[in-house]
Amino acid sequence: MQVCVTGIGLVSALGRLKPSWQHLLNGESAIRWYRPFANLPPLPLAMIGQTPASVEQLIYQVVADAVEDAKLTIPLRDCGVVIGSSRSCQAAWEQLAQEQMTSHGKLDTEPEYPRFDILNEEILTLEHWLDTLPHQPAIAAAHYIGSFGPALAPMAACATGIWAIAQGFELIQTGQCQRVIAGAVEAPITPLTLAGFTKMGAL
Repeated sequence: MQVCVTGIGLVSALGRLKPSWQHLLNGESAIRWYRPFANLPPLPLAMIGQTPASVEQLIYQVVADAVEDAKLTIPLRDCGVVIGSSRSCQAAWEQLAQEQMTSHGKLDTEPEYPRFDILNEEILTLEHWLDTLPHQPAIAAAHYIGSFGPALAPMAACATGIWAIAQGFELIQTGQCQRVIAGAVEAPITPLTLAGFTKMGAL
């Protein structure tokens, strides 16, 4: 069975699909000095417009773009979903842990990187933990398109995206699905990630 790509969605530091591709062809970088929050010290930060990037935000934008590019209309009841993420909702887990430690008086020192409640007005509680599981990006995409088909959430470090595409290919090739939305999403700039790369001497 022949499998082909009919639509593409992309959100990167360089913009959406066409702007990102053009900037890459021009050899342009999206890394720049930018201080949207004057009360914070200089630090690495992923932004979508004027808002700190989140996995949920990226999922909805990129899936909507892919569906539009493929000239499809939601709901897509029989569409498979394979959305991977090497870190998934790590930012939410860190925020949850930080808020729990703060509420129990166990955060004695100010962290090297900013507290999540400075960047994110939403307060998470333990009741939100089901929304932070590793498969949540795939579930969010499936809900968005109204799919009742398979929903897979591969995690394979830097190979997550290509592995998700391979799994989507297999779902079509084996006849389990006629069409699949496949890809990966990352919003990895979090205090834990920054601390880890700093300890390794990479930052």
